[in-house]
Amino acid sequence: NQIAESNENNNSITLRNIVVQPPPPRRARVTVTFTSVTVHNDADPFADGEMWLDFNVGGQTGRFPTSGTVSVGEGSVRSINRSFTLTLQEGQRLTLLVNGTEEDLGAWPDENDRMGRVEREFFSSANWGAGQYSIRSTCPDGCYTIAFTISTVDLP
Repeated sequence: NQIAESNENNNSITLRNIVVQPPPPRRARVTVTFTSVTVHNDADPFADGEMWLDFNVGGQTGRFPTSGTVSVGEGSVRSINRSFTLTLQEGQRLTLLVNGTEEDLGAWPDENDRMGRVEREFFSSANWGAGQYSIRSTCPDGCYTIAFTISTVDLP
């Protein structure tokens, strides 16, 4: 009775049921780009080493170089420029594994040397680790530092 109305007979309400659905999980395109490798110890006591890297990014595999090996010595820096792109959704993690191997070409000790591995997990709660990284491998025989970037783009 505080506001004057021209029609007092239309004051009614119709009840409706409304169901609120939770939003779908966030989805993103996540790209990991390996940019370079720096060799600290080439695992070859006599000369420069010959190495390759095996990648596993979220189940996608690849190799650097694509075939054969690349010559490296202590302090060598090699450009890689190798990308892996995945579609992930909230709650899924990004797994990254890099294994380095130095090839022995029939000389003593006559077997390939492990140059270590880099293994990391990144979670959706931290935007799958978006940013730049430089991570040193474990060093059983030789060792290296792998540089890479992770970028994310939200999907509809």
